[in-house]
Amino acid sequence: MTLCFFFFPWFMVGSPAGAATPPTSFSNLLTPSNVTEFGQIPGIDPRFSVKSEYGRSELPTIPCLMNAVNAMQDLALEDFEGPVVPITYILDSFPEVMISPEATTLGGAIETRFIIWGLMIGVMEMMKRGVFQTAVFTLGYEGITVGYVRIAQPGALFVAASNHTNSLAQSPADEKRSSGASANSTQETDDRQLTVSFNPIGPPLVAHDVLLAILYALVYTARFPATMVVEPFGLSLTSPYNMYIEGHPLAAASAATPPFLQYRGIVVALGQIPQYMSQRRRFSGVSFKMRFGRVTVGEGRMYKKQQ
Repeated sequence: MTLCFFFFPWFMVGSPAGAATPPTSFSNLLTPSNVTEFGQIPGIDPRFSVKSEYGRSELPTIPCLMNAVNAMQDLALEDFEGPVVPITYILDSFPEVMISPEATTLGGAIETRFIIWGLMIGVMEMMKRGVFQTAVFTLGYEGITVGYVRIAQPGALFVAASNHTNSLAQSPADEKRSSGASANSTQETDDRQLTVSFNPIGPPLVAHDVLLAILYALVYTARFPATMVVEPFGLSLTSPYNMYIEGHPLAAASAATPPFLQYRGIVVALGQIPQYMSQRRRFSGVSFKMRFGRVTVGEGRMYKKQQ
C-alpha cells in the first residue's frame, strides 16, 4: 500500500513558540508498563547492527522524511518477523528521494523488522548529523549482513564519502508477539471501512519534529500483528523534540463483539497525518478518531510537550 501525499512549500524550519497543553483524558489510562520513552528505539534486538556509508550529494530533509513515513507505514502492516520482498518507495509528490530496501540476493527476501530498524536508525543518524545525504545502510544480524537500505535521488550514482558502524546497545528484544487468534480475529479487515478524522491541536510545529514522531510511533506499532486489539499506549520522543503520541480504544470498541480498534487502524491513522497537514498547509499537533463503518473504535493525539 502506497499513500500519495500532497506538498506545498510551507513547512516550518525554525523552532516554534509555545506548545500544546498535554491532554488529561488519556493520562489516567497510561501506566509505566505501556509508556515508552524514546531515548532509545524500543525493541531493537541487541544482535542487530547498522553500518552507515554516506555519499556526497545532499538530499532535501522533508522529502526524505515523507518518503520514510510512507515506507514505514507500508512495512508496519507486514508480518514483523516474516520475510518480505523489498520494493522501492518514491512518493509522486516527493520524487526527489527514493528509499530502497534490498535483500542480499537479487529478488530475495528480508525480515520486515530488519528494514524497519535500519530505516529508523538511518533517519535518526542523519537527524543527529544535521544533514541528509545519499546513503547506504548495511544491516547486520549476529555479524552477518542481512540486507541494505538505500536513500538516494532516483537514478543517482552513489559515490561514497564516509562510513562507520553503529553497533547499537539497545534494550533486549521484546518477546515474540503471538499472531494467533485474538479477540478481533473475526473482524473484517477491509481498510475501505476504516475512516480517520482529524482536528488540529496547538500552534504550528517544525515539520521534521512531527514526521520523526510519526516514524517512532510506526516503529512501535509495527511490532504488533495488524489485527491485534490495541492496548492504550503513550510514546514520548524526548528532547530536543519533546513530542508525544498516544492512543486507545473506546469503551464501545472494547466489548466482546467487533468492530475493535486494531493496530492496523493506528498505522493507517498515523500514515494519514502528513496528508492531512499538507492539505491544511500547516504542521501542528493533532487529535484523531478512527471509525470502522459507523462505529468509532478509538482515538489518539500527537502534540508537543510543554517545556
